[in-house]
Amino acid sequence: MFYAYQSSYSSEQIDVLRELFDQPSINIFSFIEIPFNGQIFHVDVAPVSMESRWQRFIFDSIEKVFLFAQSENIKFYKISLQSRRVDERDYKIRSVKRVFVGNSPDGNIVHVFELSDGAMEHNALDEVDKDNLRKVSLVWAEPDFKI
Repeated sequence: MFYAYQSSYSSEQIDVLRELFDQPSINIFSFIEIPFNGQIFHVDVAPVSMESRWQRFIFDSIEKVFLFAQSENIKFYKISLQSRRVDERDYKIRSVKRVFVGNSPDGNIVHVFELSDGAMEHNALDEVDKDNLRKVSLVWAEPDFKI
């Protein structure tokens, strides 16, 4: 979950923005807080018509990405993963090629992300070896289109 503070709310030209996007309840925040050192998912959604543009949404869990895509009937989207900050290294944002789901030996559900550079990451709190997961299945693959 992300947190936005009242002090980060920007009211400049909000009426113009609301009318432009036909979104009467839209708000603008100068910043949000990410209250943990977790993974962040950047989701780029393909234009649905010639008049529309690519849109980027940011989520704090892969489950919310899938729920959003399903509830909005979005078929063509790309996912990028912003890594956790580890050992003084900077964050990395890498494209996700495939997402797998499986059960860890202790029964927890774990998502494993195959990244564009060949690396594998997961969303478990503890270290997980993909080979030790049970009932592993592919739940998402990058669509074949260009951004």
